[in-house]
Amino acid sequence: MLLSSLGRCYLAFCPEDERREILVTLARSPNDFDRYARRPENIRRMVAHARDQGYAARDPTSTSMDSPDRFGAVSVPVRHGDRVVGCLSCAWLPTVRSEREIVSAHLADLQRAAQGIERKLVQAAFGPPPG
Repeated sequence: MLLSSLGRCYLAFCPEDERREILVTLARSPNDFDRYARRPENIRRMVAHARDQGYAARDPTSTSMDSPDRFGAVSVPVRHGDRVVGCLSCAWLPTVRSEREIVSAHLADLQRAAQGIERKLVQAAFGPPPG
């Protein structure tokens, strides 16, 4: 959750009380990838950065530079009222494009798609947004 763009996006844009609950659970985890949850200042910076940008990026430090698992990813929230109900992501190989290039070319498209889904949620059985 703290490494993927989807998890980081969810954490950055979900309500504060939900974020606190998730982080308490992650802080208790024995998984090395969850240790970041024990550093509240880092989490605050990550959340503020994602909100300022309007998206969250994958943490590239979790894989070595030559790993076949290395890829870039950015995600935007899909909201229904004050709740995050999903995230849309774009992933790519960093050898092909930089994050800056992907964001410049595709962030607006991702955000428009998320807004379209949000409109459909209001029109569908989900009804008006809570909050």
